[in-house]
Amino acid sequence: MRQSKTYLGLCICAALSSTTLWAGQQQETASNEQQSTEQQVATQDTEQLERILVTATKRKTYLMETPVAVTAFTQEQLTRGGVKELRELTTAIPNTQFVVSGTDSGIQASIRGVRSGNNTETGDPAVGIHIDGIYSPRPQGALALMYDVSQVEVLRGPQGTLFGRNSTGGSINVIPNKPDTTDSYSSVVMGYGKYDHKQFRAMSNLAVNDRFALRFALMADRRDGYIKQDMDLRDINRPDLNDPFLGTPLLADGKPDTDQRENRRVSEKDYYTNSDKWAMRGLARWIPTDTITWDLTLEHFADQSAGELFFKDCEQAKGTVDECTEQQFYANINVPGVMDMTIDSIRSHLNWALNDDWALDYRFSLAKQERYQLFDEDAGFAAHESRSGFNFSHPVLFDRYARTDAEFDSTIHELQATYNSADWKLVTGVFSMREKNKIRFDVELVHGLRHPDLGFHPAAFSYPQDDRRANSDAVFAQADYNLTEDLNLTFGYRQTKDKKIDNGGVGYELVFSDLYYNGDYDPTTQGSIQGSDLTKNMGTYAPLGEVLTAGRRTYHTEEWNKGTWKIGADYRLASDDLLYAFVATGYKAGGFFEDFDICDCGEYSNLPYGPEEVTNFEFGYKGVLLDGKMNLSAALFYSDYSDMQVTNNQKVGTRPDGSEKFHNVTTNIGKAELKGLELELDYIPWTNGRISGYVAWLNARVKEIPFEDAYYCAERLEYGQTPCAGVVDISGNSLPYAPDYSSTLSVRHTFGLQSGFALEPQLSAHWQSKMYTSLNNYDGAHLSDAQQAYWKVDATVKLMPASGDWYLEAYGSNLTDEYVRNANYFQFRDGFIRSTYNPPRMYGVRFGYDF
Repeated sequence: MRQSKTYLGLCICAALSSTTLWAGQQQETASNEQQSTEQQVATQDTEQLERILVTATKRKTYLMETPVAVTAFTQEQLTRGGVKELRELTTAIPNTQFVVSGTDSGIQASIRGVRSGNNTETGDPAVGIHIDGIYSPRPQGALALMYDVSQVEVLRGPQGTLFGRNSTGGSINVIPNKPDTTDSYSSVVMGYGKYDHKQFRAMSNLAVNDRFALRFALMADRRDGYIKQDMDLRDINRPDLNDPFLGTPLLADGKPDTDQRENRRVSEKDYYTNSDKWAMRGLARWIPTDTITWDLTLEHFADQSAGELFFKDCEQAKGTVDECTEQQFYANINVPGVMDMTIDSIRSHLNWALNDDWALDYRFSLAKQERYQLFDEDAGFAAHESRSGFNFSHPVLFDRYARTDAEFDSTIHELQATYNSADWKLVTGVFSMREKNKIRFDVELVHGLRHPDLGFHPAAFSYPQDDRRANSDAVFAQADYNLTEDLNLTFGYRQTKDKKIDNGGVGYELVFSDLYYNGDYDPTTQGSIQGSDLTKNMGTYAPLGEVLTAGRRTYHTEEWNKGTWKIGADYRLASDDLLYAFVATGYKAGGFFEDFDICDCGEYSNLPYGPEEVTNFEFGYKGVLLDGKMNLSAALFYSDYSDMQVTNNQKVGTRPDGSEKFHNVTTNIGKAELKGLELELDYIPWTNGRISGYVAWLNARVKEIPFEDAYYCAERLEYGQTPCAGVVDISGNSLPYAPDYSSTLSVRHTFGLQSGFALEPQLSAHWQSKMYTSLNNYDGAHLSDAQQAYWKVDATVKLMPASGDWYLEAYGSNLTDEYVRNANYFQFRDGFIRSTYNPPRMYGVRFGYDF
């Protein structure tokens, strides 16, 4: 990881501000609505920026006339930026970070420091994800949406009146292209790159007549894992030590000491960090009358990738007993990654223009997600036998992996009415969501050898939730009134009722007991357990209740009712620039877990947590300058973030022997203040040139929060650092994934060649300051939870003929090969920092053809 503070001034001066059109390309063919003559595309004759329509206010308005902080991307921009999923937009949007969680393959979005760390069936995202305006409850659905889209819109700040539910941080709306009734055409994009990366995108539009059209889209993405992955067959050979049970020397015997029940040899195409995804979308548009339009979408997505992995931070481990002996992206795996996730969706949108003023929209969505996943949590990083704190006199292999089998079913309805007159504009409607989840989450914790003094035994946990439900209902309205020709007032309100239900969820556990072996093995007579001695009749593999002890079943319901609102005004200056100001609130429902024995003494709790709320004060400016050659936007905001939901390892009780019991839970732990400034720029500085970018400042700080300090307690003592102090005041700490400064600059120029060909290079650079990945904000040597400041540089070169019906493009991303951490992983007695990482340097070529 290389810090580049020397260049901060250069980056800020060069970028000036953020891209409303990152990688700013001309608007690509989109849906019928967005192909209207009103949405002009920049040409070499006019040298003016395109006017882009957005739906950020549930009405179609031009981007530079919409009084909210919103960034919009076309499919051409996404393709050129190499964006195949949401997390690859991290460098393109002010004060926004996307992280993929290794354990559940869900997207964690953080906007202006507001995020959710709970991707389980009990949690809700802080940033609402919508597909064509319809809310998508599960974050995994955001993994493969970026193909054949008309537009992606990202709104920053709480969206408490118009969009879905649980939008304390912001809202993302992915708008697929609609069938076009005016013409038939097709396109294909193919690519090949590093690590045998094969990409394919295809689309075909069939205009049956001027009233009916069909559209089909397909994507596939295959790539080898970019890591070095070994097969974990470790066989301990320590003739200087004796088996703690048999008293004989610990000699290599050809039997691996790690769990071998799931182990197998895999090729690079099945390594962790690989890609193996495909999706298809079929759409139909029917216009039975001049006033009625019906769009129907069927979509299937399949992901059989191995998943992400938590790697040791080799930079921080230098000079310690845990120093890396292999490259950064290395793992010794005895549980190869397995994921079989499918998402099937039906979406319907019926629009009826009642008259010149009134229109009705009815949106419906039915989605089913199924996911089976195996995940090697320890990744082969064993605790070192000489580590202090435990004073091991015998080697101990910490072997931990997780298994998930889940099914999520959701139904969404939204009925909306819009009214437009000379003075009034109104959006009002009702929203309803029903989600039924079924999930079983198992954890296997097996020690390759037991220590005679510590008495280590295998442990296992299982959490079957056969019927967990989440319901949400709301009524909403937002009105705009033209008080004068230049001054507009906005009033919005939403009343939401959320309900969460657990019908019989239960937790099973078995902690450090020989019962784990289910009678198939007796280490006191056969010696210390070895990996090859384990069978699928043990632990969580055995029928639940046969080996593991059941806790108390949970039958519980919680309800929350909340009103959220917005009051604002926008003013059109004499120059036609826009000033706006508003106050808006957002809310995210609370939740609870299964009943849990918090002290191992028969005292149960479902560990409930309440809603969180954000109140945002914002002032903004949007201007179209230099005769339409420059778009400049600014947003200055202050947010009060209260009852913040935080998910981490926290103390939940005290055992009878006085030891403290910890559990990964979500709690409301206090307040935070968010202050920031976002500047965005899109500019045609010269003929055939384009500059776009942003500069963002964010001060997201904790205020009045009592926090349980349990971060690497033993390791801190080992390194002579400040010991854990129980509950501490962390006021002034930064919120996770909220760097104080960030900036992106993109420069493009089109060179005319002979025979009408054009060559178009583009260079993009992103810089951001240090950010923390947890509330600990711990900076001790070898144990820092921070991602240091870094640069990310991307480049493309595109060749196009005069006909414009094909292109050939070479691309490179993360050209300086930075190691960028995102999701931090804190596990008992690791001894070192582990994280997921963004991909290393990538490069390749793409070819696109329209016909």
